Amino acid sequence: MLAFRGGLGESPGVFGELMEKRIIKNNLIRQKYLRRLRELGLVFTKDAHYYLNTSQLAGHGITFSDLYKGEPTEQILAFLKLLDAE
Repeated sequence: MLAFRGGLGESPGVFGELMEKRIIKNNLIRQKYLRRLRELGLVFTKDAHYYLNTSQLAGHGITFSDLYKGEPTEQILAFLKLLDAE
């Protein structure tokens, strides 16, 4: 999620090809997390980009700046469990 940068207003974005070929690649866990982020409405696509829906992220008690903290917060750990759920 750290790849998301400036984008559509409150929705940081990343170029789709960069996300798919350099970040996600053939990593099954990353593929699962991206799929879950999309299912939960936290990531959406428009044109050739992926965007992070920060208002949906806030609904899980997480701010964009929480992603950049050195140690994961309780909210981040709970969020990761949500992403791991099938």
